[in-house]
Amino acid sequence: MGSLIENLIQAIYFGEFYLPLLIMFLGIPGNILSFLVMVQKQNRNKSTGVYMAGLAIFDFLVLIISLFLYWLFFNFFQNTDFQWACSVFRFLVQFLTQVSTYYIVARTFDRFLSICFPLKTRNFSTSSVALKIITLIPVLLFFINMHGFWTYKLLDVAGLNQKKCVFVSSSSEAVIFMFWELTLTTLFPFLTLIILNIGIIIRLHQKQDGVGETVDQNKRNAVQNQITRSLLLVSFMFLVLNMPYRADDLIWRYVAYENLSTLFYIRRVSYVYLHKVWYCHNAVNFYLYVLSGKKFRNEVKSLFKSDKKRLDYTKTSNVK
Repeated sequence: MGSLIENLIQAIYFGEFYLPLLIMFLGIPGNILSFLVMVQKQNRNKSTGVYMAGLAIFDFLVLIISLFLYWLFFNFFQNTDFQWACSVFRFLVQFLTQVSTYYIVARTFDRFLSICFPLKTRNFSTSSVALKIITLIPVLLFFINMHGFWTYKLLDVAGLNQKKCVFVSSSSEAVIFMFWELTLTTLFPFLTLIILNIGIIIRLHQKQDGVGETVDQNKRNAVQNQITRSLLLVSFMFLVLNMPYRADDLIWRYVAYENLSTLFYIRRVSYVYLHKVWYCHNAVNFYLYVLSGKKFRNEVKSLFKSDKKRLDYTKTSNVK
């Protein structure tokens, strides 16, 4: 039993110290490159480019602020009595990750409208509208999450020489908050993405079958379909990387265990690794774009070309 607990502790240490560094090492440069590609002239005038640039910014902030601060405090300041850090950290985690999530929802909804109702949404799927939406989402979520400044406190954990940042309220308020957070961060975005993606996939399948489209129209839509497939992959990976952590968190709320027991360390291991998988969705988008889109790969290459060659590529891309 002792060796099992020792192995679990070693697994926890590895997951808390090394995995965040790996995620940040892969994700931060990727998000920077994604942003640089999306602010190029051929992308920033399109709604998709605006959403993807906004997503790259907040994915970068999630990694550089939320994940880095978590790594820093867990490994070096775990027992430090920073009440302000508890409140600020909880607010930042909730706020930044929710903005990133709802940027994916907004971008998917924009794509759903442009694919399924192209003639009716030309005035909606524009860069100016997208810019307003990516400005409004952080403002709304900032006020929604302001409670984190006074509802989270740093408290001692019974039986452990540790402090934990916890939600402080009555039992009834805690239940209400749990379901509110579950709905806002999980149920609503997950269900919305699933419904929108199904609609997009059905419409793309109809286009591939030639329903309602001529051969020339199908050729002109080839680049747009490539972008759509890339966005579908991002939405799918968001669901895959988020659901295990959310499910694990919900299940363990109803499992009783004693501190420092074997079950306690098993719960810690599941939390540590699924928590890092959860952060991966803020790090992988650049690599998904590269894998799924030739156009994006060419645009990344153009960043490292000379000014003249970049200008020539931009002109060619705009013609397409």
